[in-house]
Amino acid sequence: MSTVHILLQGKGGVGKSLVATLLLQYTIANGRSCVGIDTDPVNASFSQFASLPIQRIQLLNDGEIDSSEFDRLMERFLSQDDDIEFVVDNGAASFIPLCSYLLKNQAVEFLEAEGHRVFVHTVITGGPALRDTLSGLDSIVSQFPTGMKIVVWANPFFGAIDYDGKPFEELRVIQKHMGSLSGIVHIPKQNGLFAEDMRTLLERHLTFEDAAADKSLGLMNRRRLSIIRDNLFGELDESLRELSRAG
Repeated sequence: MSTVHILLQGKGGVGKSLVATLLLQYTIANGRSCVGIDTDPVNASFSQFASLPIQRIQLLNDGEIDSSEFDRLMERFLSQDDDIEFVVDNGAASFIPLCSYLLKNQAVEFLEAEGHRVFVHTVITGGPALRDTLSGLDSIVSQFPTGMKIVVWANPFFGAIDYDGKPFEELRVIQKHMGSLSGIVHIPKQNGLFAEDMRTLLERHLTFEDAAADKSLGLMNRRRLSIIRDNLFGELDESLRELSRAG
């Protein structure tokens, strides 16, 4: 049966597409079948990674979820008997209507009742968007049914994820919902040349494998990206083991 990963966060530009690409690359690196679905109606960043198996679907029509289009996507999940992982990247513009559709149609409960696994992933980022992303997490946990598998990704790209001297795990919203979280993935902070190389990777929409084969990048650039990949995947090894137990 399939596993469906859904990226949800009401704040744009915080790294949802980054998380989606990391999930796909990690899945491929571990020899599992996967398909990416880009439903972002505004910024189709996810589907711009040409070497990844990603399809774009227009779920939003005049600010509302296109029910027939989402029904077709649900049918695809439900009819999948093979062990395949779907990664669905959703834009900030469709956050509220998609959450509403999922809840009204009890879509998550239906998928799980049919033997599929569903994980909702959300991003918390430091800097000016900290409050907004924490609010997004609070909204997700509060709306979805108890027992929903929710994974938080801590992204320090825009600044340290702390508030008034309190580290991430001690933030009020995290403490409030800690018992409802299936896992926390800490994206390692990159500095100096490592941060520049990572920025180049994302701006050019390259995977780590793409970068390793790209001779236009210097040897040391490729070496640093290889180190970043190993550190990221090591963090995922730890966190996704927790997800396996949660499933």
